[in-house]
Amino acid sequence: MNTSNLIVEFLVIGFGAMLSLILMSGIIINPEQIFLFFKTIELQYVILLLPITYVIGILAERLSASILKPKKIEQKIFPNGSALFCRTTVYLKSQSLKELTEINRSLRSICRAYFLNFILLIISLNTFIFLNKQFVADKLKFIENPTLFQVAVSFFLAILSLYCVKTYRKLTLQEYKMLKEQSHILLNQ
Repeated sequence: MNTSNLIVEFLVIGFGAMLSLILMSGIIINPEQIFLFFKTIELQYVILLLPITYVIGILAERLSASILKPKKIEQKIFPNGSALFCRTTVYLKSQSLKELTEINRSLRSICRAYFLNFILLIISLNTFIFLNKQFVADKLKFIENPTLFQVAVSFFLAILSLYCVKTYRKLTLQEYKMLKEQSHILLNQ
């Protein structure tokens, strides 16, 4: 995987975590000021946020990796611990399979991180709404039942979080099976 793809991956992950941080900043900063800032922000200031978003993306990905560990799935497919050998074989003998594995790894990483990002969004959104009820009511006048809307959004984010975990596990299982099969094929050529 080239460096550009990795940078984009961490920016995508960091963007989700930044949304939570922005909502949480509404606890200590007047939410009207935050709203006004993002309403009038100029491109050069957005560019200044990219390095911070990148670092937050790295931290969010590593934190989520410490929560969702693929070791159980790896041990199911590789009971003798040969995962590293199989991955090395595929990487050294097939560029196209290496690229496919790296794409899968990136998808897994994003799913794993967004599992955590969606949970953080639920917490920060509900905290923000709870502490800034009048501000939210004023900005969301078009919504008839704000409480129902809040519950629906939280439920939707929870479903997305669970689906990210399911997808992460499925992608991990798929990758390990592919590595095992392909390394055996490549070694027997």
